[in-house]
Amino acid sequence: MLCDHCGNDVPLGQRTCGHCGASGDAGATARNTESAVFTIVEQTQRVEARPDTWPTPSPAGKEPIVPAGHRTRATPLVVIAVGAGIATVAGSFMLVSTLTSDAPIPQYLGDYGLNDLGGGTTFQVAFLIAGVLLLVGAMIVRQAGSDHSVRFGSGLISGVGLALVPFVAFMWASANAVANRALLQAESIAGAGGGGQVFESQLGVGFFVLIGGGVLGIVAALIASTRGGDDGAEPLNTSLCVTGALACLAAAAGQLIPQNGGRFGDNFTNSFTGASSISSRLAMIAVVAAGGIVGFLLARRFGLGLVLGSVSLYLWQWLTSILEVGDYPAPPALGNPGNLDGKPHIVTTVGVIVIVLTYCALAWSARPARSGFGVGSRE
Repeated sequence: MLCDHCGNDVPLGQRTCGHCGASGDAGATARNTESAVFTIVEQTQRVEARPDTWPTPSPAGKEPIVPAGHRTRATPLVVIAVGAGIATVAGSFMLVSTLTSDAPIPQYLGDYGLNDLGGGTTFQVAFLIAGVLLLVGAMIVRQAGSDHSVRFGSGLISGVGLALVPFVAFMWASANAVANRALLQAESIAGAGGGGQVFESQLGVGFFVLIGGGVLGIVAALIASTRGGDDGAEPLNTSLCVTGALACLAAAAGQLIPQNGGRFGDNFTNSFTGASSISSRLAMIAVVAAGGIVGFLLARRFGLGLVLGSVSLYLWQWLTSILEVGDYPAPPALGNPGNLDGKPHIVTTVGVIVIVLTYCALAWSARPARSGFGVGSRE
């Protein structure tokens, strides 16, 4: 402490200054000293949180509180997902390839869209579903009212981006297969003296647009996967999550089970299907198994989005095969060893049904306690 009169040090508890002899209240002296050392400055500038940052996650089981009107900025994930969605939707309406020739093969010549590649597939709607889900995922991330919604939207983008890649690969393989069959037919007719010297296969704009959508989709999926960590909420029901994971395994593995004397090895190589078509079909199955199992076992909102995105296209193809929509049963029905009716294996059907029921139960349990967009947590 300092003496109020001479300014020299006064030992703690001593009421009389040893230098000038003045006496006083040491406590008052201490208070005066603190006043001299510390100055209270009134805050004159308002400090606001950055609008592009999320609040600190709340304790487990509670939904983070987001200020009214809060919006995230247009992050790279949103921009790339929107680009992938637009490219996929637009490409689904464009021509994939065009075949021309002076050989008498009219059944092969002309313009090909997605649904024409196999003589009547339902691929156009599959790509439309993928594009729309990418756009929905981007909108959820952009307009979300909670961190849980952001994670659900990110999981949706990640799942769709992964599922889209093997479908793009199968489209590529199908376009090449059609062109190769047409060329072989033209050469056969020409060799038999039936005429024809020119054959041309030209890829359409839609082919490249869909390739671009697939590339952007996988990039978006990789970026979105970084948001799959702990969201600070209570985990989803363990029993339901395990059930959903097993159902995904069944839905995927069912399409590998041989029927009518088929061989298991035909899933990986056979004399009727090209290697690229086989590989892309196996990739479709792998995405459902991996994305579905991981998504369910995460037991988080990101996982719910991942499951929805991973199985959405597979679910559409399963439904169209069951209902016999289109003339060409594309995967998952196509390629099942020994399959004669073009419909999915019964194990796949049971698995898909359980996936849908389990997912609905989990989504209901994870619904937001307050009104808002996206998937929140229970309170």
